[in-house]
Amino acid sequence: AEDGIRYCLLSRGLGDVYKRQALDSLRMPKMNRELKCLSEALYFEARGEQIEGQIAVADVIINRKNSSQFPGTICGVVSEGAHKRHACQFSYNCDGKLELIYDKKTYRRIVKLSSMILNGAFSDVTNGATFFHASEVSPSWSKKFKKTRKIGRHIFYKN
Repeated sequence: AEDGIRYCLLSRGLGDVYKRQALDSLRMPKMNRELKCLSEALYFEARGEQIEGQIAVADVIINRKNSSQFPGTICGVVSEGAHKRHACQFSYNCDGKLELIYDKKTYRRIVKLSSMILNGAFSDVTNGATFFHASEVSPSWSKKFKKTRKIGRHIFYKN
C-alpha cells in the first residue's frame, strides 16, 4: 500500500487533491524529535506548496543535515541562527511571530509526508540543493550559488 502511495505522490499525472487523499489515508506515525522538527519546518515554510514543493523543502533540510557545513540533525538545521532576529536559516524561527499550527488537517498530512521522507521514500528532487528562497524575493546570496531547480514558488540552489 505504501508503495502505491509513494507512486501517487510522485506521479505528475495525478492532481494534488489525489495526492493529499493518499496521505490522508495513512496512519499517523509515532512522533519523535526529528520528525516534529521536519514537520514544523514544512508546515511553516511550505504548507501552501504542492506535495513536490514540500518534498523539495524537506530535501534542502536533509541535504544540510548530511553536509559538514551545517548542523548534523534535522532540529539543528531548522533552528540554526534562531537566537538572532532575522538571522536564521528558516525565517519562521526568528521572525518574532508566535508560530501556531492552526490547520490541523494539513499538519497531520505533513507529518505523514515527513515520516515517509525521513524513511527514504523519495529521491532528492532538488539535485542536491542546500538553499532555497521564495520566487517573489531575490536575496543577494542567491547569486553566489548554482540554481538547481524551481519547484512551485521556491527556487533551489547548491554550492
